[in-house]
Amino acid sequence: MKRQNQSSVVEFILLGFSNFPELQELIFGVFLVIYLVTLTGNMIIISVISLDQSLQVPMYLFLQNLSIVEVSFSAVITPKMLVVLSTDKATISFAGCFAQMYFIILFGGTECFLLGAMAYDRFIAICHPLNYPMIMTKMLFMKLVMFSWTSWILVATAQSIWVFSFPFCGSNEINHLFCET
Repeated sequence: MKRQNQSSVVEFILLGFSNFPELQELIFGVFLVIYLVTLTGNMIIISVISLDQSLQVPMYLFLQNLSIVEVSFSAVITPKMLVVLSTDKATISFAGCFAQMYFIILFGGTECFLLGAMAYDRFIAICHPLNYPMIMTKMLFMKLVMFSWTSWILVATAQSIWVFSFPFCGSNEINHLFCET
């Protein structure tokens, strides 16, 4: 068996916009404003739907779930991105990169499936309006939401473990502001 010099990656360097240091303050400000608007808008949607009983119907409950996914997705990417843009510490640990990639896959896929479920809900409401209450029951709503979440928990787990099971050789630099496949 041939022995080779191997080193393990313990952290990654996020390059982001390092080629344009003069723009980093402006980009930081823009992303911070967008992040705060996203959080505020989605938290308002979540709160209003939770508090108003007349909005406890599938269409609004899907929207509430989509807002939860959007807040979570933003919270996974943006804080680290803002740190990278505002400081010289543009690194992320191996475990941090794994967690960030896992949640990006989880929330991205869940969002896609929720949008598909919402499209199905609107299809039934428009094409079969008289049968809508019998077709789109709370049970079907729960099944669609649970399928959206559980299927992507499984996919994110399998894909993240698979990607991070490979040895990392070469550069530990990532030409982004966050870890992604």
